[in-house]
Formats: sequence, C-alpha cells, structure tokens
Amino acid sequence: MLLENSWNTVRQLLSLARPEDSRAEIVSQLEQLLPVYQNPDISILPSEYLLELLLHVLFPANNLKNGHFDELETLLRSCPVVDDGQSFALLDRFFNQRHFRPLLGCHYHDYIDWFSKEAFDEFCCLVLQFELFHVSIDKTHESIVLQDRVVEVLKNLKRLKLLARQQGYKVDRLLQVLEPGQCNEKIIPVDQTAAMKILFVASEATPLPNRRTG
Repeated sequence: MLLENSWNTVRQLLSLARPEDSRAEIVSQLEQLLPVYQNPDISILPSEYLLELLLHVLFPANNLKNGHFDELETLLRSCPVVDDGQSFALLDRFFNQRHFRPLLGCHYHDYIDWFSKEAFDEFCCLVLQFELFHVSIDKTHESIVLQDRVVEVLKNLKRLKLLARQQGYKVDRLLQVLEPGQCNEKIIPVDQTAAMKILFVASEATPLPNRRTG
C-alpha cells in the first residue's frame, strides 16, 4: 500500500511540540509527504475511498459500512480542525453517532462517558492524513497558503490532544471546554441532571442525539 510510506512522517509531524514554531521542519516533511498523495494511484481516489483505506489501517476492527465513509468524508470536509469551534462540531458529531463511537473507544463506566487515548491519537492521525491528501491535490492556492493550513491543523490537533489529556479522556468534559461560548478557564463538575442523563443511556452505551453539556 503506497500510503504506508507516509505513516512515520505523519506521526513525526503530530509529535512536534510547537508546530507554529517548527515551520521549516514542517515544510521539509511536506516535501516528503505530498508526492505520496500526488501519486496517480492515490490522487485519483475518491475521498471516501481514501478514508476507507486509512480506517482499515488505523482502526482494523471498525465495522463501518459504505454510507458511513461518505458521512465521515462530508463531516471532515465541513468541520476542518482549524479552531475550537470546528473541533467541537466534529467531535460532538463523532461522540453522538453510534457507528462512530467505537472508533474512539467510547464507553460508559461509573456513569461517565469515556474515550480511549490510543484511539484518539489514531483519530488525529486520520484527520491529518485526510487534510494532507486534500492539500496535495489543491491546485487553486499558493504553496505558502497550503503550508499555513497544515500548520494550523497541526497546532489545533496538538491542542486537542492536550485538552483530551487534561480532561481525563471524558467525553462531556472535552466537549465542554471546546463548545463555543463556554467559559474554558474552569471545568464545572458534572451535576446530578447530567449524571441522570448518562444513567439513562448507560444500559445500552449509546449516545443521546444532539447532546450538549453545560
């Protein structure tokens, strides 16, 4: 598989401590990565099929169907990870869709909705791969603009991973700090109403539609 040549470089990009201060290194890595995605065997692939290939590598036990790949492609394109608001829109949908939740290892324990650190790291890798694919085939923007885009995505993926760790890999707490209009300086503990909401769905470990925390 041609994309296998890109895994190590993608993970190196995600490991950068401060992407905004590592532009030269990012540009150097992109010079290695973009030709992989520009290979004719890759560049002609529909986005949803590329996602299917990536998911089989990153999440080999996934049970997604064809329509789910189309849904995921639309979701990633409409909610690019460039700020907290877009990250909230993406993750809120992911955490609330029964077929996507297993990808992030979502499960209920002690009335709390948790997700997996390892699965979340792989999810960030998937998001970056998807972004790099579209950057590589973009013929309408200057390279400096595309580089800025990658730096911004990397910066926000780094922030997401940090926030996920700070919030203890708890679904509601992560969404709370990302939700637009919320005060992110102090996390409010889950109240009794929220606990009852989780208890209501815990028996089947399925999310409520349009869940919001606050």
